[in-house]
Amino acid sequence: MAAKYPEIKKYILEQIDNGKFKEDVMLPSEKEFTELFNVSRMTVRRAFDDLIQDGVLIRKRSSGLFLAKKKMSRSMNQISVSKDEQLHKIFKQLTVKVLEVKVIDDNYIAKEYFNLEQEKIIRVKRVQLGDGQPIVYEKIYLPLKYFTMVKKEECYQSFENVIEKHFLIKQQELSNQIIVEAKVANKKTSSLLQIPINSPILQLKIIAKDSSDKIYYYGINSYPGDQFVYCGES
Repeated sequence: MAAKYPEIKKYILEQIDNGKFKEDVMLPSEKEFTELFNVSRMTVRRAFDDLIQDGVLIRKRSSGLFLAKKKMSRSMNQISVSKDEQLHKIFKQLTVKVLEVKVIDDNYIAKEYFNLEQEKIIRVKRVQLGDGQPIVYEKIYLPLKYFTMVKKEECYQSFENVIEKHFLIKQQELSNQIIVEAKVANKKTSSLLQIPINSPILQLKIIAKDSSDKIYYYGINSYPGDQFVYCGES
């Protein structure tokens, strides 16, 4: 006898295509599927697990199965949210909430990321939003040695403009190293991104340098894990 779980998968995908299964509306229970297809719960779970693995469904704890939100595609090379044309097509309004602009003593950051000893660091924390929905939580580190003091009002614009003004270098002359890691949201990050604690997040660490390999910028960008997929460009 042919396995029935592919039939269940096909049925679910058809219901999604014709709009009967919708985002934010829980799918029928395992019991309902077992009765509809006259199969065991194990067979139903295999179909569900395959669709979860494919990114079609998500399982919410103490709730049930839901459609996974469609992810927006972004280029790995596109760091700036405010200058991302694709995001301007998706959202009517992109805004910035600046949480902190502060000079700190952080010898680890100074040594590890800027190859500097005993240097003060400018730390900026901000959240960028699309139509009021958090897109990214950013922590930005700049060596005070290379920058005049960045003012809070400057941090509402693209940081490319801030860097060009203070570091006196054009964006075209810069190179970025980007490290991508899968993480889970802690209490603070979950609050800022408006997602549950321990939700998946995509964290991009960005190290930027000039043509002489002088590092001038280190940033940690945290994105909700269900919001974006990233593609590389050669």
